[in-house]
Amino acid sequence: AENLREHEKIKGDDLLEEHVNTIEDNGYRLLRLINDILDLVKLDSEESPLRPEVVNVAEFIKGLAVNLKPVAEMKGITISSHCDVLDRSDVWVDRDRLEKIVLNLAVNALKFTDSGGSVVLSASMAAGGDLELEVTDTGQGMNEEDVANVFVRFWQADMSARRKHRGAGIGLSLVKSLAESMGGDVQVQSKLGEGTTFRVTVQAPAPAAGKIGQQN
Repeated sequence: AENLREHEKIKGDDLLEEHVNTIEDNGYRLLRLINDILDLVKLDSEESPLRPEVVNVAEFIKGLAVNLKPVAEMKGITISSHCDVLDRSDVWVDRDRLEKIVLNLAVNALKFTDSGGSVVLSASMAAGGDLELEVTDTGQGMNEEDVANVFVRFWQADMSARRKHRGAGIGLSLVKSLAESMGGDVQVQSKLGEGTTFRVTVQAPAPAAGKIGQQN
């Protein structure tokens, strides 16, 4: 697809460029799906140990929002971030797993939010010291059946408004597995036609003094 994009017969032809974009987008979707399946297999077999490092929560959540902004703008959606970690911004946590959790939820939120809507990524520290992450959207929302089954592996909502976005039912199951592997959990609140909020809680102790500034 990348080679086709650079071909002289493709450049300047809007229809062919659109087809190449579709091929490339679907290729990336397949790549993400394969990676998600591999992650689930590793988690199920307990062959994927945690690799914690020092993560600055404020920079982390802001960076993800900035990275997703071009996608949001293409759909006419406003994306923003908010961080309320008080006096403890650095945590000792598996950055890769945390990033997969938030990106899965954020991409899902963008998928089901129409133009003119909004998506907010937020982070805060719970009273017990755990890290709380929220992804809130003003999208299509879910009915009670969807909410009850949303984390069930391979579950796919069968609503006509969602059919064009149907996936393999893996992303949210992966989010739950990743959260649980980090000593946490994920909850969802949603109302049909009004939007959805996913709230993830993970264990995120303060880094030991010798680990401040350490990145893996």
